[in-house]
Amino acid sequence: MNETIAIHDVEVSLEEKYLEAVHIVEETYKEIPEEELIELYGLYKRIKDGEAPSKNPYYFYQRKETTKWKSWRQASNLSKEEAMSKYILLSAKYKSMSKEAIIGNRPLGFELPDCEDSSTSQAPVLDLCYFSAIGDISSIRYLLEKDPSSVHLKDESGMTPLMYAADRGYLEIVVVLLEYEASVDAVDREGQSALHYACICEYPDVVLQLVKAGADIYLEDFQGQSPWHIASPTIRLQLHPFLSIHD
Repeated sequence: MNETIAIHDVEVSLEEKYLEAVHIVEETYKEIPEEELIELYGLYKRIKDGEAPSKNPYYFYQRKETTKWKSWRQASNLSKEEAMSKYILLSAKYKSMSKEAIIGNRPLGFELPDCEDSSTSQAPVLDLCYFSAIGDISSIRYLLEKDPSSVHLKDESGMTPLMYAADRGYLEIVVVLLEYEASVDAVDREGQSALHYACICEYPDVVLQLVKAGADIYLEDFQGQSPWHIASPTIRLQLHPFLSIHD
């Protein structure tokens, strides 16, 4: 009986610390760098709404929304308790900037705007990244024939056409881009490769195609996570025959 009460007390304590952390972020968000705000948002969504959708629900040109989804998706690797602990840790350095947090009514929590304002909104750019994101293989072939070097194009997020195709699970487009010598180990601003995207979105056929093309299974992103680390058990089983190649 006493042990049960002790465990319950620990759980309540974590919840209280998390609620205080949310107050801190709400009061000091103007002082927090955008990169950290995005990470806090992902953790908050994991705690509030559970795991993120496995596929990006936004259009290619909705860059801010896509960045928020990616943060939420990254946080989905954590349990709710782990996400709370990380949120508390990240917000701790801003505590001195905030007024004393009062635990009582549950706050609304930290939310970024759902829509970009007019100053940051962007119309679609009709380049190879865009057509790879929407799965328009005819336009992709046309652009590649016109300018083969465009296969190495990177957008403002550091993403390549191959990353977009892998993220959406477009196997045929992945094959075409690889035929034009797309770099399988190019990384975006988070240090993630096309193989990271294919693994986290669980597209086994795309994963296999990328690995056969020489993609590095153990390439770590800036969070220290490799495609092997984030791959599901099913995909890991599929990758086993290739492990010796990369050892």
